[in-house]
Amino acid sequence: MSKMLWGGRFEEAPSKIMLDYCCADDLKLDELLVPYDITGSKAHALMLARQKIVPKQDVAKILKGLDVILENWKSGKYHLKLELEDVHMNVEDELCKRIGESAGRLHTARSRNDQIALDMRLYYRDWLDELANSAIALVETLLKLGNENKETIMPFYTHMQHAQPSGQWCSCQAAGFLRDLDRIAQARKRVNSCPLGAGAGNGTSFPIDRKMVADLLGFESVSENSIDSVSARAELDADLAFCCGELMMHSSRVAQDLILWSTAEYAMVELSDAWTTGSSMMPNKKNPDPLEIMRANSYIVAGSVSQALSLGNGLQTGYNRDFQAARQPVYNALAITAKSLVVLAGILESMKLKKERMKELAKEGHTTATELANFYVRKGMPFRQAHEKAGLAVRKAIAERKKLEDVLEGDEKKAASVENAVKANASQGGCAPKQVAKQLKLLDVELGRAKTQAAEDKRLKQNAEKLLNNEVKKTGGLSA
Repeated sequence: MSKMLWGGRFEEAPSKIMLDYCCADDLKLDELLVPYDITGSKAHALMLARQKIVPKQDVAKILKGLDVILENWKSGKYHLKLELEDVHMNVEDELCKRIGESAGRLHTARSRNDQIALDMRLYYRDWLDELANSAIALVETLLKLGNENKETIMPFYTHMQHAQPSGQWCSCQAAGFLRDLDRIAQARKRVNSCPLGAGAGNGTSFPIDRKMVADLLGFESVSENSIDSVSARAELDADLAFCCGELMMHSSRVAQDLILWSTAEYAMVELSDAWTTGSSMMPNKKNPDPLEIMRANSYIVAGSVSQALSLGNGLQTGYNRDFQAARQPVYNALAITAKSLVVLAGILESMKLKKERMKELAKEGHTTATELANFYVRKGMPFRQAHEKAGLAVRKAIAERKKLEDVLEGDEKKAASVENAVKANASQGGCAPKQVAKQLKLLDVELGRAKTQAAEDKRLKQNAEKLLNNEVKKTGGLSA
């Protein structure tokens, strides 16, 4: 008979090649789940004791044994073994060695299907909180930079061509990252529902208290459908990957701007020495390596979104081992994104803006032609005629190799100045300094809500941790 914990019906031990094929890569990722698996097991054991499904004295032994395993893992004395497949079987096997027969009662009323669903939700919840905190810090940096530069004039591009003078780049970027924070909050709400108690997918015949487990682990709800509880993993994987994909899309857009702006041709910003690298051959070089890597990483994370979605397609309803394959791309996306947000904030905080150069470039490309046309419209001319007249002025400026305002006189010249063109765009959401100030205030309010939510999420997790600690102590465990 097989010596595996599930080996009752098996005459032979599992093939070593099969275990390596199915479990070797998974086990490396499972190492990260050890503390979550143990925390979930504690909550489950406490519930089994309260419901009188497992004797309290057995649960007390289980709790103490789990504490020792966790401490050994933290100190590097305990690692998972391939022959035991996964984190769940490893922890249970180690518990059996430490406390004997009582350990065999821990798996009552649960399956590895709902156990891994729980571990992943706890792990993902922590990652979402880290992403939220990093995104909050990045938005704070952008808003600070925006408030310091409400009247800074710079060129705005469409099709990579000079379009109009502007002054609301920071608020634009902050708005994108704040939407990302909203996506993170939505994803966290979907993650924050406790699946434990779903069993293999059809619940259990034991009188378990799922709400108690949810409360001990800081979940705001219990997943109502047991099949959905173990089937929704692919959806949650894709959810987190998508949050990362959007964050990296916005990060790569900022990165691309800064890469261009730091060139000699643009010369609008100077990146800090601390966030650039040099050349092994060319003494003059100052390379924006982290921004280039960020741009490349955005493609890698975008690929993880596709992988996560694809791995959830075409599967029969219920638990499928295919789910495990989505973890590597999602874990990778989370790690890349979290680092990228910190790096980007550091680059933005330390870079120097060359404001005069920005203003000079804002005059290139005859960017005030739109406002010149608007000037003619205010004088009673239909817009199409005004557009043509302004275009003729642009043609003259090109022919004479002059700035647009230099071929104009009087009120026309005034209308075509970059200062006037920026101030004139005073409609709601426009780039006039007063409008930019309003945008920054509104974005700060949104940021305040995100910070409040993050603080509340942290408080609820800490309260749940205290509750679990207290229950462990009352039941005879050492500490949670």
